[in-house]
Amino acid sequence: MYKNYGDVDFFQWGVLVDDEHEENVYEMLLCRPYDDKEDLYQFGHVTVDITDKWIDKERVMLYIGMTNKTFDPIRYAIGCTDFYSWENFDIIDYSFEHDWTRCTRKEIENQLRKYIIATDNLEITW
Repeated sequence: MYKNYGDVDFFQWGVLVDDEHEENVYEMLLCRPYDDKEDLYQFGHVTVDITDKWIDKERVMLYIGMTNKTFDPIRYAIGCTDFYSWENFDIIDYSFEHDWTRCTRKEIENQLRKYIIATDNLEITW
């Protein structure tokens, strides 16, 4: 089941993380609106293995304001996608009319219906 770690409005700054995962591997559904375009979003389904050797853990933690004492693996995985960009984490292509960087709300809603998503701290309207 995917749980919300982003904005309560998924279409503003969406981050849904699957809580049924392998150790250290996190599947996420991410959504970012374009500031200057109406009904246009980036939408990605990514997988982050937080033990990947190419990830500079110290730099990511510094970037997101995390310390070893406050380490949270899910927040760290999310931080990796913010620091390195989504395309570095095996982004799934849903073969939208456009690519993952140019999706409409309706296209994203159609994909989200396929997932089991917890409604805690999330306004679901699809």
